[in-house]
Amino acid sequence: MDILLPAAVIALISFTEAMSSCRVMARRTGEPWNRNQELIGQGLAKIVSGVSERCLSRQWFFFPYSER
Repeated sequence: MDILLPAAVIALISFTEAMSSCRVMARRTGEPWNRNQELIGQGLAKIVSGVSERCLSRQWFFFPYSER
């Protein structure tokens, strides 16, 4: 439970940075921006990234001398 607060702060900062970048790009291009859609997309991307990183680290652990 000691890691919960720092993880929440990092997630909030990451979300704020991503949303501000999306808002700036939407203003520059004139395209509509949907906050909810962006939040879902960012969340799914982070989940997939975490899962794929775990798979890669397991592959490294079991086959440390394999060709990459």
